[in-house]
Amino acid sequence: MQITPANLINAISADSENTAFPAINMLLPHAKETWATASGVYSSTVHLSSIGAAANGLILWNMLGSQAIITVYAQENLAGAIVSGPTTVALLVSDSYYTGEVQIPGYWLGYRSPGAAHSIKIEIARSGAEPEIGIAWAGKRWEISSDPSYAVGRGFTDHSIVVDLGNGFEYLYDRNTQRRWPLSLELRGNPPTEFFTFLEMLERIGPNPVPVLIADNGSPQYRYLIYARFVDVSPSQAKYNKSTIGFTLKEYL
Repeated sequence: MQITPANLINAISADSENTAFPAINMLLPHAKETWATASGVYSSTVHLSSIGAAANGLILWNMLGSQAIITVYAQENLAGAIVSGPTTVALLVSDSYYTGEVQIPGYWLGYRSPGAAHSIKIEIARSGAEPEIGIAWAGKRWEISSDPSYAVGRGFTDHSIVVDLGNGFEYLYDRNTQRRWPLSLELRGNPPTEFFTFLEMLERIGPNPVPVLIADNGSPQYRYLIYARFVDVSPSQAKYNKSTIGFTLKEYL
């Protein structure tokens, strides 16, 4: 399991943007408040710059597109050696029913920190429509020694409005669905250093959303990635070697 508690991107731009959906939206907390290209522009390049030296991971969330190509540079202004990439990411995938139609919600890229302020280029395209990105987040990943215990809880809250009209008919008004993942994490160690580090991090994060990769080797990756708040946290310190933390990841829209 990995958490990236702070976003170290200090500047962002795109070579195309809709004035109602500017590039700066990718640094705002609400994932549904997206950046989008100008009308009729179906591909664009996004430039993340002045990324803090400690950053070693990129998370993109709430994406609409067909493909993205990500390149990490060791210096600012897309200069210096290439640290990672170019990495091509298919944003439309298949499952057991839909062929090439499943829009993945996001992508997590770990890379070696260059040890200095650096930059990232994202080339994104969408077939027949304007591409969008809700969250761009680069920071220092915390790699926890274990993943949440199985079975991994997966659920959602449907905020749609359903009104019974009293005659057998119902009025339906579609609204957002919001993922909710109840999880339990076991952390071993005596003294329980990692357990207390986790609690310290949660206190510092507070009510704010962060990107979380809940299973390092989970496949496909996008099914284990979420941008969410930690809620209903319930820690239990063990006397000996195994402490537990129960929590729910509540997607932040």
